[in-house]
Amino acid sequence: MLLSMTGFGTASGDLSCGRFVIEIQSVNRKFLDIQINLPKELNFLEIQLRTWIKERVDRGQINARVYLESKSCDFFLPDSEQLIPFKEGWEFLAKKLGFSSNQIDLSFLLLHAPIEQKKLFFCDEDLKKIQEFVEIAMSHLVDMKTKEGAALQIDFEERLKKLETLLGEVERLAPNASIRMRQRFHEKVESLAVNIKGPAFDEQMMRELFFFAEKVDIAEEVTRLKSHFGLMRSMDQGKKIEFLLQEMGREINTIGSKVFDAEIAHVVIEMKGELE
Repeated sequence: MLLSMTGFGTASGDLSCGRFVIEIQSVNRKFLDIQINLPKELNFLEIQLRTWIKERVDRGQINARVYLESKSCDFFLPDSEQLIPFKEGWEFLAKKLGFSSNQIDLSFLLLHAPIEQKKLFFCDEDLKKIQEFVEIAMSHLVDMKTKEGAALQIDFEERLKKLETLLGEVERLAPNASIRMRQRFHEKVESLAVNIKGPAFDEQMMRELFFFAEKVDIAEEVTRLKSHFGLMRSMDQGKKIEFLLQEMGREINTIGSKVFDAEIAHVVIEMKGELE
């Protein structure tokens, strides 16, 4: 099954210390690149988060963002027991230097005091819940990738059918194009016979024969394209599909360069448009 490279999943729930929210987004990238944004209280989770994410995806850029909304306001406020001696020390220094102690206000203390915030503690039950939230978010992301992949699969199939139809048109037109090329070749030979004599004629004839033989036959390109169409239907990895699309593009370009025919050239342009 084909999976899209883009997806989004989110999950949230309550822990003993507050509300946990995780958002995970996936965008296209050839290799797996995981970017995690955590509040500093949860930095210890980064390695584990990477492990959980790798279990569900193997390609793309994954951006995971975690929010933690604390239940206690104390978490966001400095401890007054830390501020009191710091305030008294600055007031003493200001008085000794002849400055007004009125400048030692709350904003000054918050800016200069080495405040330590109270730490959050996570129990085993919290860690189990966090893993559940991550798995839920990843499931939502994978579900979105699957749905978009199914839509892409339908689009791929429609374009493959169109390419097959166009290739059939090339096969239909090729015999007449070959006849016209032979006519041009004979005309070129007659022109050479009039204007070139002796060994030079033989040498030029050989070059023209090689050129004609190379240009007139597109059977190999047609066969390889049909094979590529079959492989496209069985592939489910973007990296392999990209490679196969490049190969298909080369075969189509080769057909266009081999056959000097206006009708086939028009079909080749259509094929390139579908391929892109």
